[in-house]
Amino acid sequence: MAELEPQPAAPSPAGAAAVPAGDVDPIARLHKMSTTAGVGSGDYVAINTMAVVAVLVALASALVFFTRSGATLLIPAAAIVLAVMAWVQVSRSNGTQAGRGLAALAILIAAGVAATKVTLNWRSLVANAPDEKRVNTLIADLGKAIAADQYDKAYTHFTPEFQREHGLQEFSEKLKLFHQSSMGRVLSIEGNGVVRFDDETGMRIGDTLTVFRFEKDDPKEDNSGRARPSVRVRESSPGSGRFLVSDWDLFPPKQAPRPRRGAAGPGGGQ
Repeated sequence: MAELEPQPAAPSPAGAAAVPAGDVDPIARLHKMSTTAGVGSGDYVAINTMAVVAVLVALASALVFFTRSGATLLIPAAAIVLAVMAWVQVSRSNGTQAGRGLAALAILIAAGVAATKVTLNWRSLVANAPDEKRVNTLIADLGKAIAADQYDKAYTHFTPEFQREHGLQEFSEKLKLFHQSSMGRVLSIEGNGVVRFDDETGMRIGDTLTVFRFEKDDPKEDNSGRARPSVRVRESSPGSGRFLVSDWDLFPPKQAPRPRRGAAGPGGGQ
């Protein structure tokens, strides 16, 4: 029967290319290419800009070793944040971006710098704690002697160099003026609790600020804006642990002033 005979295949439309059996749909293939562009081909892979910036910021974090400010630790922290963001961007780029190695390098550098800085600061705090306590005790004892009008006793807390430059009479007369201020008598003098030490000269030297408390001070008022004369102390002999006052802003030096740690020199600030 004719209807049972195999029917000839319908001719393909003119101009249409035959699709071999088993080949992938061209539209699906194009979609796959668009989502994997750059895979296996360096022509389409770009270095992630944020990863490069993260490495540069991580290298800049070495600045933390040239300053005492803890705020500089924000630099390595920023580098780590940038590196993590770069890593995420590269991971979501479907292979069109590279830079995970740079991001990992930035994290390693920044984390290493931050950890080293924190370790050094901690060791410094632990090592300086006993001497810091001695300096604060020295200033407190000085304040007690001045509050009690025992100027000769207060005078013994100063170095021989200071005493040669400022005699006991000058020393006593100037401090008596503080008892005659509008704030009443001096009740105490204390350090502000922060001492910066310097061992470069072979003799341990420390700089801090002195805080005066007067008779008429109102405990409820904030006196943080009041002037706090700086004071420099040094060991009476290397390794002795006994400190004496060598400079006090209340007594300007009559000779050329000795440079203070962190003070701006002729060439500019630190």
